Amino acid sequence: STESGISLINRFDDKARFLETTARIARYHEFYTRKALKDLIINTRLEYLFLQTVDRLEKAKKTDLINIYHLENTTGMDTIRRLINNGLLFEVQDDSDKRIKLLVLSDLGKNILMQSNKRMNDESTMFFTAISDNKWKKVLPVLEEIDEFHDSIYQKHSNKPFAELSNLMDSLRHLFK
Repeated sequence: STESGISLINRFDDKARFLETTARIARYHEFYTRKALKDLIINTRLEYLFLQTVDRLEKAKKTDLINIYHLENTTGMDTIRRLINNGLLFEVQDDSDKRIKLLVLSDLGKNILMQSNKRMNDESTMFFTAISDNKWKKVLPVLEEIDEFHDSIYQKHSNKPFAELSNLMDSLRHLFK
């Protein structure tokens, strides 16, 4: 018999366990999201997030959506194209710069977003069933601190090779002792 994934991961060192556990949690969330959105025009967390973000911003640049969620350009553009082709988003010219096209939610997009908000709230409730609010909220500040640190590195230095990123981390290490 093969060893379960969790028991195998539990044999990793603590840092590897932390990284793999957070990655697995993200995959569970994606899995439940696909189930929750199954019979709607949208069916991924990313499509949902793009609709939600365009709704909150009212108008959004494609590059902003891609950058907010740290996506490869092709992944972001494919998702945007799908949302436009399905009539959920449309493009308008920017008033201040006619060369720029902005994304706006269509009426259908607003309707689908409303339906998916309910399902995503249900997914979130379901996702956190096994853990008390008190417990997961204790972990949140640590995860946010890690995210905030790496977000700035990702935004400013994503084009650098691994060796340069590694040197950068070494130079910043003293700030976090």
